[in-house]
Amino acid sequence: MNKVGIIGVGNVGATLAHVLMRQGLVSELVLLDKKEDKLRSEILDLKDAGSLFSTATYVHAGNYEDLEDADVIISALGHIDSIAADEDRFGEMKLNIPEVKQVAKELKRVGFDGNLLVITNPCDAMTELYYRELDLPAWQIMGTGTLLDTSRMKHYVGEALEVDPRCVSGYVIGEHGDSQFVAWSSVAIGGRSMVDLAKEHHLDLNEIENQARQSGYHVHAGKGYTNVAIAEATACILEALLNDSKAVLPVSHYDKMHDCYISTPAFIGSNGVEGATFITLNAHEQELLATSIEEIKEKSKKFS
Repeated sequence: MNKVGIIGVGNVGATLAHVLMRQGLVSELVLLDKKEDKLRSEILDLKDAGSLFSTATYVHAGNYEDLEDADVIISALGHIDSIAADEDRFGEMKLNIPEVKQVAKELKRVGFDGNLLVITNPCDAMTELYYRELDLPAWQIMGTGTLLDTSRMKHYVGEALEVDPRCVSGYVIGEHGDSQFVAWSSVAIGGRSMVDLAKEHHLDLNEIENQARQSGYHVHAGKGYTNVAIAEATACILEALLNDSKAVLPVSHYDKMHDCYISTPAFIGSNGVEGATFITLNAHEQELLATSIEEIKEKSKKFS
């Protein structure tokens, strides 16, 4: 038995709730949102589908007291309607800062001591803000980070080479933002280096990388939000947390050396981030990572 809470039942939170119930990951799902009518409607819709799911999930509206003993809480609050399609993820920052601080205050009040998984954008900065506001160890607080961006990269690599994207290994690392980058030295298909394959097939790696970086903006431009891919990425991390799988995923976690939250591959288990893996970066990639770290630190100063 496990209990998971989702704070914020907008486009992403509602989609995530559906994914979790369809996959049967959660025994009890507690949903919180300031918009009570929206919350009631989403719960009713999920319950209407209950007999069609392969497993049973107790889903209900709740308050912060209901989250005291949650195994994992997911911060899915946001203000996607406040930004234009061509703006970056930091457009929501001004509105999200006070809400994150209020959520952290309530979680401290009820004594929550489980794992916190942050979707709220800008992901790295908001995850760090939760860390500053909560009395929890850094390893229990993580963001979805570049797991979604990594999936996007695999999508475009798969298209370029006409292979199943699930065959692609490797990572996008850095911030969940414009300074992210593909660590091409880590990307391979069937054991073959993507760098070598790109030369063989005359592919432009910069073009593929830019497609992955811009993919979210294209989705947003067409329907006003993104929801499916980020919900699946969140469920992937949640599965590792609940099943103690020690999966290696590029999530936003605290980097003690650089004193900030940033995405690099890490082991995820029931205790949260249980250790980082250190992929070998070439000199150019090391420079890109340093630049991304500076970008995150500069933007995080806005709530200092």
